[in-house]
Amino acid sequence: MSRESVVFFGKGGIGKSTVASNFSALLGAAGGRVLHVGCDPKMDSTLALAGRHIPPFSGSPGPDAETRLRGFIQPGAVKGVSCVEAGGPQAGLGCAGAGIGALLETVKAAGILEKDGYTASVFDVLGDVVCGGFAAPLRRGFAKKVVIVTSAEALSLYSANRLVAMTQNFARNGVWLAGLAVNCRDDGGAELARAFAAAVGTRVLGILPRDPSVPEAERRRVPAALYAPASPFAAAMAGLCRAVLAATPGKPPKALSDADFGAFLAGRAPIAPPSAPAAVATRAGAAEAFRRARLRPVGLEGGQIVCDWSVAGGTRRIVIAPAGPAAAGRLQISDWAACIHPSSDESAAGSETIKDAVAGLAGLKFSELLEYFGGPADFHGRMGSLAAPGNFADSRNSSAGPRRPHMGAGLWQRFIFPRGADGLTLPPDLAVAEHGDGECRFCEASGGPLGFFSSREDSLPGLAKESPNVFSTGFGSREALSGEGGLVRRSLEAAARAAGPGGLVEFYSTCGPMLLAGDTASAAAEAEKEFGVKVRLENYNSYGEYSAAKAAARASLMAAGLARGRKKCGRPSFDLAFHGYSHLNESLSGALTAAGVKVSPAGTGFYEHLVSARLVVLQAPDAALCPALDKAGVKWLVPPAPFGFGGTKSWFKALFKALGRVVPPSARPRSAQVKQRLELAAQAGRFSAGFVTGSSEIEGLSEHIPCLRQMAEAGFGLRLLVHLEKPGGKAAAVKAAALLFGRLGAGSFKTAYFSTQEELEELLATPAAMRLVYSDIRRDPRVLAAGKTPFSARLFEPGYDGALESARRLLRLCDWDFSRRYLGGA
Repeated sequence: MSRESVVFFGKGGIGKSTVASNFSALLGAAGGRVLHVGCDPKMDSTLALAGRHIPPFSGSPGPDAETRLRGFIQPGAVKGVSCVEAGGPQAGLGCAGAGIGALLETVKAAGILEKDGYTASVFDVLGDVVCGGFAAPLRRGFAKKVVIVTSAEALSLYSANRLVAMTQNFARNGVWLAGLAVNCRDDGGAELARAFAAAVGTRVLGILPRDPSVPEAERRRVPAALYAPASPFAAAMAGLCRAVLAATPGKPPKALSDADFGAFLAGRAPIAPPSAPAAVATRAGAAEAFRRARLRPVGLEGGQIVCDWSVAGGTRRIVIAPAGPAAAGRLQISDWAACIHPSSDESAAGSETIKDAVAGLAGLKFSELLEYFGGPADFHGRMGSLAAPGNFADSRNSSAGPRRPHMGAGLWQRFIFPRGADGLTLPPDLAVAEHGDGECRFCEASGGPLGFFSSREDSLPGLAKESPNVFSTGFGSREALSGEGGLVRRSLEAAARAAGPGGLVEFYSTCGPMLLAGDTASAAAEAEKEFGVKVRLENYNSYGEYSAAKAAARASLMAAGLARGRKKCGRPSFDLAFHGYSHLNESLSGALTAAGVKVSPAGTGFYEHLVSARLVVLQAPDAALCPALDKAGVKWLVPPAPFGFGGTKSWFKALFKALGRVVPPSARPRSAQVKQRLELAAQAGRFSAGFVTGSSEIEGLSEHIPCLRQMAEAGFGLRLLVHLEKPGGKAAAVKAAALLFGRLGAGSFKTAYFSTQEELEELLATPAAMRLVYSDIRRDPRVLAAGKTPFSARLFEPGYDGALESARRLLRLCDWDFSRRYLGGA
């Protein structure tokens, strides 16, 4: 007997578990070896097969996957049948779908079906909720054949209709509907069920009559088909079993719309759609439309359909996307728009235009085109297709115009620059709890030694945290299965103790806990009352990002801390206190010391350090700390960045002005340093550096890349490679570039423009004097492919000596033979 894998779905209470368990029993009685998998959180699927409740797999501890799983596979009372229950959370807690997924992953990893020679696997799945978790046997590839158990009652048929829609969604995985198993009271109900099957395009596999032997067998916890083999139910069940085994894939069914389902129950004809151009509602229809248009869909890119267009001169690539804020120049058809992909060969089509390419699709909506990739044309289908439908806009800003090809392999800049005003200080009396999966790439405080409840001595070594008061709650699969309430309460208690009375706790629920929708508000209120802290609840781990309410709460906390620190320390005893400042090196601090400026040493308490000086120096404005300093009467300053000779002079000038003092000689460049700068500038004049940017980014480029001014000062030529993001936008880009160069001062400046990736590649390759190209991506392959050397802001050092060293480094890169460095040439 070949291996059968069948999934039984059905509304709760419709008899699904009865049908599934009897199906398994008949397969076992016929000589098969069956694994019956209960995927209903009620855990009653295997009662009749095992004769008892068996322990569920969910939440169980154990060693390796296979050993753990075998401990929960129980031999059934029926010959040839083994049973396992996925289990579920306590009532009202956790996610049963997660439990099903955990069991199936373990079954697959252990290879139980193959190793133990099972000839059939039967899955009994709750069908009231057609969410992804309960569809796990289909999503994970365990079964292709689906049987829906229903009755002739309206709500049961409604649930069956939704389950038909579910099988449509998984048709791309090879899933197909074998048909309906119908529990009926009378012949009238059977006829209604057959009419419903015909309406959705499936078949009735069997009609199961009401039979008193069924409840009697269930009370005795045995399969009815074996308990009363001569009963009408046993005969019908045997026929159903044969029909399921004999079923083969046919034409895919199609669920009724809600309106058509209502019309069906009322005995009316389906509601006719409003007149419109002929729509394609199936994958086959969409495929035919693409074929007629000589378009071959090759994939989804950011929700956009990417197609290859066959023309006489070769192939052009076309992008089709929802119209959205489509930029000027895009061809808009129906509710979508089309354009040539930046990578396409512009000369391949000859006299044909993009309008010719998409003419054959003009009568279709975007949702219908999307069906080529397997999803139905409704909201859930669009969300479930390979990528969510997007538009031509850049993902960072939906109104930013078309996607920019110069960003295709990641940004060129904006990675390495001083923190902006959206950053917020984390004071020591703030405890931040990340409530989420510690393995998430966005989670700073992962598990292990970084968790609230971990002992570092008992943990494996881990990377240090950036912020010492950010912790992980250690949320994991156990909480997903069984509920998170206890973990939330323990974590809030630990965070409250860490913050101390009067402190602030920020509790960030991330993706997994958000899906569970637990009651964190009640636990937060209890923690506030018991420990005297303030608890803020957030819905993702954004503790470093700005929000007005968050900034206000932290400012209030820090203002109180600064008041305590001032009361403790009295009058300031230092001139300057640097906070969060990475630009202060030995050269700058030595010049301050030589001028008699007292700098508060690091290592003292957070608040004590800030109130110990007349002036607090910050690297960037802080929307939480700055208001707190103002409220406490502490002066603060964000001076210009001390890079280059000009920047360093401005830095010293700002500091001494704030202190009410004249800039001393020790804060000015020495004559030897000035001489070296001029000598290096003469050498730098032979070279230039390229900076790739979009036309809309030119204005703020000197902020995103602070070293622009320093490179101009050092004598290097600057070459802007500007992507024209909008047709006709060159005039505005030329004006913005002129303003930028005017602010940067004297120097050699040139600008070049591009619209395609190929044009950019050509600009990167020339001229020969442009040896360097700025990129925050280490060893950027786009730059290396052009034979240039990438560099970033990490290369630059602050202060006068730092400016000289930075110029030397740049010159070494310019003089360094590219092939010797990167290609191993002689």
